[in-house]
Amino acid sequence: MRRHSKIAQLPAPLREELNLLIEDNADSAKIISFLNARGFPGISKGNIHSWIHGYAKDQGSSGYKDWLQQKQAIEDLCARQEFALDLLRQNEGHTIHDAARLLAASQLADVIRDFDVQSLKQALADQPEYYGRVVNALTKLSRDNLEYEQYRFRVAQQKARIEAELNRASGGGLTQETIRQIEAALHLL
Repeated sequence: MRRHSKIAQLPAPLREELNLLIEDNADSAKIISFLNARGFPGISKGNIHSWIHGYAKDQGSSGYKDWLQQKQAIEDLCARQEFALDLLRQNEGHTIHDAARLLAASQLADVIRDFDVQSLKQALADQPEYYGRVVNALTKLSRDNLEYEQYRFRVAQQKARIEAELNRASGGGLTQETIRQIEAALHLL
């Protein structure tokens, strides 16, 4: 929803500073003084109140609350990305695929946390053909996870074979057959 209030019309960097003042519990007089000093007179105490609390017809929606939600969403996204990057940096047997799966699982957990069962029941009652889509999506997630785990198992087996060959051949070098097997295994990875 695009807002049309006086505060919504302010430049984005100035709105950011204003929201930070509100977050720091600055009173209306301080905010009005701040805006006047920045060359934006004409903002009233009522404008600020509406920006913070919204209008009754908006059912609690406000520019400031929207800003808080956006700020929280950005912080959550950054935390997830940092977690995935930390996982890759540690490289304790994890790959980019693991990090991506963990990130997706985290996002899915957010969806489930905010999930309204009653809304789903009502939606499925209104449109029962969507039930099949929900079941298919869950089945696909489960199948994809199983296939990925099988892939990881095959990779681990190949690594073990290669390491065993390298240990056996450490005294006399690698045979042509061993080199061929290693190359074939590396192509699977």
